[in-house]
Amino acid sequence: MDFNILNVLLLFGLLQCSIMVGLIVHQRKWQLIQNRLLLALLGVLALSLVPSFIGNTGLIFRYPFFRFIPLHLAIFVFPLLYLYIRSLLASSYKFNLPQAAHLVVPGVFWSYELVIWIVTLFYAVKTKGKVAQSLGYFEIQSLQYLALFLMLLYYAYTIFWLLKNTTTSSLTKQQLRYLPWIKKLMILLLVGSLLEFTSIILGKIYGYWRGSPVDEWLGFSFTLMVKAYNAIVVYTLSLMGYLSYANWSSKRNSKPVDFSQKYIHLIQTAMEEDKLYLKPGFSLQALAEVCQTSTVNISHILNNHLHTSFNDLVNKYRVEEVKGRLKTPQAQQLTLFAIAQEAGFTSKTTFYRAFKKITQQTPNAYLKSIQVPK
Repeated sequence: MDFNILNVLLLFGLLQCSIMVGLIVHQRKWQLIQNRLLLALLGVLALSLVPSFIGNTGLIFRYPFFRFIPLHLAIFVFPLLYLYIRSLLASSYKFNLPQAAHLVVPGVFWSYELVIWIVTLFYAVKTKGKVAQSLGYFEIQSLQYLALFLMLLYYAYTIFWLLKNTTTSSLTKQQLRYLPWIKKLMILLLVGSLLEFTSIILGKIYGYWRGSPVDEWLGFSFTLMVKAYNAIVVYTLSLMGYLSYANWSSKRNSKPVDFSQKYIHLIQTAMEEDKLYLKPGFSLQALAEVCQTSTVNISHILNNHLHTSFNDLVNKYRVEEVKGRLKTPQAQQLTLFAIAQEAGFTSKTTFYRAFKKITQQTPNAYLKSIQVPK
């Protein structure tokens, strides 16, 4: 096995990333989606170094099963980076089907590589290439490179606008501290992706590892330089990621007590004293403006401290308002839905559904229980 400077860098990057992943899993709440996405990103970057390592050390000739091993995972990097940044900037991020859709295209290409590896697994090294070629491997590989370039452009643009449109007023102090890390992460990966893509183009034209005009100008292989850069990036990102999120835990999902109590009091005042829920168009944005904060913070307080949603909170107050008005003499001159409209409801269906959900009985059944003739 040939251990030149590149192999040492690749191996060092792999080991460093493995150690940091282990520390993250051991010392932090890895169940959090933010940490899982960080682990996935680091894992993809680390595994992407393996083919270069086994190819440059000659292991591929000693162990033929390494040939076509499906670890060319660069196409996953920017979708994962986008999802990771989204999870950092959102107060209650959920990894659902629409989010998972970002990984479909990379997953399809990876599945094809997996099939190629399995099909050629028991062939001799000299025969593997012909078998893969008969299955359209090199054509699909070209499509993958094109997809990689298009995804690079798309996600770089999307992440740029995501960061640009994220106002500092909508972020917590902890989230604001992550912005420098996010920008460094994006720059490092963007440069790495551009270098990798340039290496691919030069390799297609002049052959890999050496022989292009760029190699002659540099005096060494441009591809080797790119692989070394990737190894250094994996080491740097794993270290920066761990240090930047050393305090990342489930506490991220809970605001300080005084912060929470302040907004709980403001919310209660808006609902109980000002009775803003009586306005038919009352919205989360309107409540946030009254409390002089962002919708993100209001949603966080409602979800994690009052254990309810904005709609359920408003409907609860409106239903209680209807119940109170039904007990007054004036109720006899109004229809049931007219009273509901005075309480802020705009839809009869919404009113009946909310009333049943909160009181466990229909409005008509409630009327009978308080014995108010209508």
